[in-house]
Amino acid sequence: MDRDVTDPLRAELQWIAGLLGEAHDAEVMRQRLDQMAAAQPVELVLGGVRARIQHTLGNRYREGLAAAVKARESARYLDLLAALDELVAGPPWTPVAEERVIDVLPHLLRRDWHRLRKAVAAVEATADQPTRDVALHESRKAAKRLRYAAEAARPVRRGRHTRGEGGRGSTDTAR
Repeated sequence: MDRDVTDPLRAELQWIAGLLGEAHDAEVMRQRLDQMAAAQPVELVLGGVRARIQHTLGNRYREGLAAAVKARESARYLDLLAALDELVAGPPWTPVAEERVIDVLPHLLRRDWHRLRKAVAAVEATADQPTRDVALHESRKAAKRLRYAAEAARPVRRGRHTRGEGGRGSTDTAR
């Protein structure tokens, strides 16, 4: 697809995902910390630790949820939904979409493999922990992208049908 069209949508999806993630992350952290505190001997958990966890992360969850609800009522969110509807109704295919899947996929998988290797190398080359954490997160995203691409490519083999329509096998286009 044409990146000039999809990149702005990707940025908007990251915006809404970030807002939704605030509440989710606070809830997950609250649950994990509460479980960790509950697993400790009573004499080691002093001063209302569990109550502070519930209070602090409960507030963070409620704030994140309120921000997400507010965002869903915004013109920006409605514009995002309209743009996604337009994308589905008329995908901005590039000429590559007309090429045979069997010819396109190996290149795409190699590209994602190289991205993953580069991301892992960045983790290994980073000494300070905050930068390393960011690099590790990026490498996880690259691994996930490669995994999804590989899973999508699995049914595409020479002589097999890659689509349910027409039995065109390996002559199907990338679109």
